[in-house]
Amino acid sequence: MLSDKFISDNEGHTVSIVRVDTRVDVFVDGQIDVSQNLVGPFTALDADGLYIGGFSLEDDITKSTNYLFSTKFQGCVGGIQFNSRQLNVDEAEYGYNVDQCLET
Repeated sequence: MLSDKFISDNEGHTVSIVRVDTRVDVFVDGQIDVSQNLVGPFTALDADGLYIGGFSLEDDITKSTNYLFSTKFQGCVGGIQFNSRQLNVDEAEYGYNVDQCLET
């Protein structure tokens, strides 16, 4: 899924991803941004872990995104919840270039 929305305003934003059966909705600041129906009999999320992030410093962002983007995300990702449980980056199994968000 890819949003047409580009946000670069030095303000905090809320992004929510909601999946019910085969439907996935992405909300930005409480407003639906992208919606898609998945193909196949998806009824459960089976994963060995949860990856949240982007690219390492060595990755070529242009090639990695098939020329969609030329610069990497610079900012803060915080307040992460999964199934209503608050996740803490300090509890991550591993992290690269990760630090606590600064309050402003």
